[in-house]
Amino acid sequence: MILTFLSWLSLSAAMGYYANRMDRGAIKWFAISLLVSPLLGFAAINIIENGVEPSPPAEMNWRRQGGHEGEKAKSLSIREFSKKVRDYKELRETEMIDEEEFRDVKKSLLKRLVHGIEDDSVEEVLFEAREMRDSGSLSEEDVHEIKSMVL
Repeated sequence: MILTFLSWLSLSAAMGYYANRMDRGAIKWFAISLLVSPLLGFAAINIIENGVEPSPPAEMNWRRQGGHEGEKAKSLSIREFSKKVRDYKELRETEMIDEEEFRDVKKSLLKRLVHGIEDDSVEEVLFEAREMRDSGSLSEEDVHEIKSMVL
């Protein structure tokens, strides 16, 4: 009896982990599996939520929501912008996000950069943009947009 309960609990926990890996509600699917059946939970997550898109990370959701609950997006300096774009480029290279998501993130970060480069020198912004273009983090179009911001 105890072995059956521990097995049920372990399989339900595994279902929660599986749901989390699929960017679904881990707690919700753990509870469903615990109350109903881990096997039925596994079947349900693959059948019911198969067509549901996982929610994108907050940074990638700026374009759709215009910020978090009406808050203004935090302005970025050129250094912050560069670090974030390189981080997302790494996600793109490891196929955690696709090319369209990467472009959308860059676009939202560029909007935030507009308000944050007042303290950066023109030379610093242009040199950083050139380095990012040479490393493949920015397209030529992105560099022209940044250039138009500072010149």
